[in-house]
Amino acid sequence: MGKCNYTAKRISRIYSVDESNKNLKLTCSRKPAPCVTRRLARSIKPSVRYNVACHAELSIELIKELAKDEDAFVRQCIALHPKAPKSILRELKNDKAWVVVEAVAKNEKLPHDIAYQLCKSQDELIRMSLASNKHISVKLIKKMANDKDIRVRSAAMRNPLMPLPQWAQDMIEKIKKYEKEHRGY
Repeated sequence: MGKCNYTAKRISRIYSVDESNKNLKLTCSRKPAPCVTRRLARSIKPSVRYNVACHAELSIELIKELAKDEDAFVRQCIALHPKAPKSILRELKNDKAWVVVEAVAKNEKLPHDIAYQLCKSQDELIRMSLASNKHISVKLIKKMANDKDIRVRSAAMRNPLMPLPQWAQDMIEKIKKYEKEHRGY
């Protein structure tokens, strides 16, 4: 790690933070230099650190650093990050902020063991987010379809991986058969 030759003025010309409509996005005209991303990740402004955390080209080193950020929304973005290592997700599943744990439940690369732990959470919003995750096992979705909370059951039933009940499968087969027999009329 050498010295960064980017001044604050040069960084502000390359990057701009769009805070309109509460949609924080880090935009840049080219791929960010690693030293610039490191500097922005250590900004005193949480909104800047948040934007860095949401950046797709974030290094594993900065993901690990930002996973320990004091701001819950920065940690939430890291919990949702597609490059977040399993070790970071394991740490963040025990975060004190529920928004972070909920984000872990939504992560596309959520390990099965963490998913099973989160399905036992006392917080129904975390279980509901997990039930909506399109990347968890069908077995877990079926289990969550029998949850004590109706919102969790509903989220599991709306998950595209949830198998249709047998009566619905039978009805689809009858419709297909009918359409095949009556084609051309």
